Amino acid sequence: MNNNSNDDLNICVYAIAKNESKFVNRFMDALEGQIDKVYILDTGSSDNTIELFRKRGAIVHKRTYKNFKFDKARNDSLKFVPYDMDVCICLDIDDIIQPGFVDIIKKNWIKGITSQMRYEYYYTFDENDVPILTFYNNHIHGRHWFKWIYPIHEVLHYEGNNFKSITNHELKIHHRPDKTKSREFYLDLLEERVRNYPDDSRNTYLLAREYLNKYRYEDSIEICKKYLKNTSFQSKAERSKVMFFLARNYRKLNQYDLGIMWAKLSIDELPKNRDPYVEALIMYYKDKKYKEAVDIALKALNIKDKNPGLINDALSFNGSIEDYLSLAYFYLEEYDKALEYINKALEIRPDDIRLKNNKKLYENKLKESSNDNRG
Repeated sequence: MNNNSNDDLNICVYAIAKNESKFVNRFMDALEGQIDKVYILDTGSSDNTIELFRKRGAIVHKRTYKNFKFDKARNDSLKFVPYDMDVCICLDIDDIIQPGFVDIIKKNWIKGITSQMRYEYYYTFDENDVPILTFYNNHIHGRHWFKWIYPIHEVLHYEGNNFKSITNHELKIHHRPDKTKSREFYLDLLEERVRNYPDDSRNTYLLAREYLNKYRYEDSIEICKKYLKNTSFQSKAERSKVMFFLARNYRKLNQYDLGIMWAKLSIDELPKNRDPYVEALIMYYKDKKYKEAVDIALKALNIKDKNPGLINDALSFNGSIEDYLSLAYFYLEEYDKALEYINKALEIRPDDIRLKNNKKLYENKLKESSNDNRG
């Protein structure tokens, strides 16, 4: 923690926007009373986004693009931020920064060094508003020597010296997008990014993930294998995640032997990440290998924490492990264990009707088993 007084830090928010009128008030409400320096670059709205932002006190500039790229737009938006700002918070208009963020930044920012702060980013939520996809993002940064790169999935690149990255577990930002808004052009930009930077393994990783999310499993497999052949720098966490993508691709294609092989390789690469254990668990269960399913599920549950260096998969902490484990125990006729883990699953998903029905089934089976033993 920084012990110096940071009460005089100049902190601002900057963002790009296009046709975001439904989110303007929500966005500004989250900043009200904490930040009064908000800089918006409108990239071609046809609704009243600009008027609404100006009414709420934001400083709005306009610029349109023939061929829109996120890095270009974010760099342009940063140009409108005054040079005397100490801390710049780059948000999407569909982000909601949680209360108290200014105090958190002031408490932890390091004066005299160009800093960048990592915070927990809640990217997606389930139907019960429970976070299912979270990771650590780093879009809070010093004013100088930063540049956005890549046309899609853009990242901040630091070009100076005397740099310090800060990870803060208190500061949280929620991503609450308009799910009806088309994002089809994102894939085109990502494919362009890979074409322009063919030796950048991060680009290949992102394209493999995008193809998986678009149900293009064969394409994703091809790109994953291309990634693994790349000799440029790759973190163990990222390599493990690509192997996890391969495991899921093969599971979706019902090729369980290959899927389990890649899940195990992913585990070997990064043993303390639940995601590949869960993929193997599901495939063992679907292949009716219940003892193997139990073994790997228990290993997964021994990993208590999310990995802050990765996007943690939704299935890893939403009760799915406990659910599959209860099912595997049921088919092994270990009804007491099945009941134990269905109760654990219900602690996480208390309103899940299927889990409740399974619990009743397990309770009846346990009673029948007890009666048979007494008989």
